[in-house]
This record gives sequence, C-alpha cells and structure tokens, in this order.
Amino acid sequence: PVLPDLRSPRVYLGGHAGLLLRSPDRVLAVEIESSGPGAEPEAEALLRQKASAIIGAGAELPAVRTETLASGHTVWHLDDVFAVLAVVDRGGTLVTVTAERPDGESIEAYRPAIGQLLETVH
Repeated sequence: PVLPDLRSPRVYLGGHAGLLLRSPDRVLAVEIESSGPGAEPEAEALLRQKASAIIGAGAELPAVRTETLASGHTVWHLDDVFAVLAVVDRGGTLVTVTAERPDGESIEAYRPAIGQLLETVH
C-alpha cells in the first residue's frame, strides 16, 4: 500500500487534552499529549495505563521497548499490528503518542510515517 503523506496532517483540538492528527486518507489517528515531568518509571507506567485502557484491564501486554531517537531523545513504546503507544522523553518532560486506526485494522503500512512523526516530537 502507498504510505499516506503525514506532512500535512489535519490538527483537531476540541475535546482532547492534546492534539489529534489524522492522515490525509483519514485512516490513521495519532493523539499527542504532554504528560508532564518524568523519567523511565513514569513513562512505563503511562504506557501500561494507556494500553490497559485500549485493550482492557488484565490483558497481557507486550514488553516495553526502549530506543534512542536521532534527536537524542529516549522513546519507550509498546506496539503490535493494531497500535503504537509511545512515550518520548524530551529532557525530563514526557510526551505520549498513541497511533491507531479507528477501524481496528492493521497499521503496518503506516509504521514508517509513525517513526518519522516520533522523530519530530521536541
């Protein structure tokens, strides 16, 4: 599938605590929220809380993965074929990024764009 262009996302404010971005094809939804100060323990707790809200309390969660972005920021993430949940440490301030398709289908075709988006969180 052709990767949708996320360079010109539509930004929605409204009832969200952060930003809700939609790909031009309106298939991928990415929510970005400032989660306040924190470090690794808080980042992992945020990920688990978000994941439990999406897939249900008590469900087995994938392992938290840690990576360093090209920007030098650390990102902790949980991901599967249907969603990417990430927390980016911007030097002591955590930003939560949730990417998923509202229709519940696979996000595999969007992974490169999601990676590029994570690199832009500063």
